[in-house]
Amino acid sequence: MRLETLDLTLNRGSREVVTEASVVVEPGEVLGLLGANGSGKSTILRACFGALRPVSGQVRLDGADVATMSRREIARRVAVMAQEPPDEFGLTVAESVLLGRTPHRGVLGRDSPEDWLVVGRAMELAGVSALADRPVHRLSGGERQRTLLARAIAQEAELLLLDEPTNHLDVSYRFELMHTVAELGITTVVALHELDLALAYCDRVAVLDRGRVVAFGEPADILTPDLVREVFGVEASRITDPEAGTPHLLLRGTSARVRERNT
Repeated sequence: MRLETLDLTLNRGSREVVTEASVVVEPGEVLGLLGANGSGKSTILRACFGALRPVSGQVRLDGADVATMSRREIARRVAVMAQEPPDEFGLTVAESVLLGRTPHRGVLGRDSPEDWLVVGRAMELAGVSALADRPVHRLSGGERQRTLLARAIAQEAELLLLDEPTNHLDVSYRFELMHTVAELGITTVVALHELDLALAYCDRVAVLDRGRVVAFGEPADILTPDLVREVFGVEASRITDPEAGTPHLLLRGTSARVRERNT
């Protein structure tokens, strides 16, 4: 699926939080939305699945305006992993993941053997197969995140929207989750704080600063020390992994820009 946001302006209440944001995600790409808290990442994701109507501009899925699509059509084509997990007291992990099949059920809403095969594959990919019978309310934060990813995978959507999916995860699971997402081959937009994860797993990044897209392109080209200093308020150096040959960012302390803002 191809995703486009065209001059997208979005309000939360009466406040404008995203201004004329334009990005393109080609089929199968992983786009990282990067920016400080309050920069508009989550707001853009909400517009991408029709939960927030633009003040102006459009979101297009394969050329179709999301505003013209039914909720059921969007649910079949777009899977969302939100920051705030739903209340699922009483459900097991397997039952929670099965909810991802809801948009594909017939009028009787019955679970088919194929549904359970899809659920099993999704749990295996997300690393929660061993938790299948555990109640969701007894999961750790990281286990719940991986369960929500499994549900999104089980939805078999064409577009995956992930809002801070690495929150609450141990370092190793952060890399495992992003590796899993990148290997799915599904068009994906992921809001991230970890710049090294964006460098390692995103095909392109869009950097937001106070609601505006200030940089868009391949991570290695975009995430320069100057940009990191200006947008994130920290000093950075680009280094190369001596074994893998991959770029990394070495962050150190706060810049003068942040100190000036706090005085």
